[in-house]
Amino acid sequence: MNMEWINTEKDKIINPNEKKTFDEVIKCYEHSLYRAGYILTWILLIESIKRKLYELERGGDASASKLVKQIEAEEKAKKSTDKLIYESGKSCGLYDETEMSVIEYLWGRRCFFAHPYENQPTKTEFQYIIEQAIKIVLPKEVVYNKLRLNEVCEEIVRPHILNNDITEVN
Repeated sequence: MNMEWINTEKDKIINPNEKKTFDEVIKCYEHSLYRAGYILTWILLIESIKRKLYELERGGDASASKLVKQIEAEEKAKKSTDKLIYESGKSCGLYDETEMSVIEYLWGRRCFFAHPYENQPTKTEFQYIIEQAIKIVLPKEVVYNKLRLNEVCEEIVRPHILNNDITEVN
């Protein structure tokens, strides 16, 4: 079994915690546990998107903050949040429309394999989710989208100096 490609993919992942989870994905690949590996890779992908949303929120992105609160409310209510998370990632500019369609496809397949339909992904399908997770989400740094950059520019140019006259300040 050629493991060189999977180790090359691992080197592209930027978050050390995500690399640890990816080590488990590699073990699934080595032992032909394609169903478990597919689902684990999906979890790795969706949790990476969620981490990035939290980073955007900490950076002052109002849109991400609103979405994170919505995700937390859904999680608290014990509801599935995967779809909300990947849609939030798209709306915050973590990936484009084409990449979003790939994520939606992977979500559909994840649902198909995770539920008791007695279907197993093939080795090729497992490789595909690994490659797409790494292409679309895992190696990307969080950057501000255009909307957030405009907000930052507005904050910079808006005067922040208070007048010395207390009546003016009041």
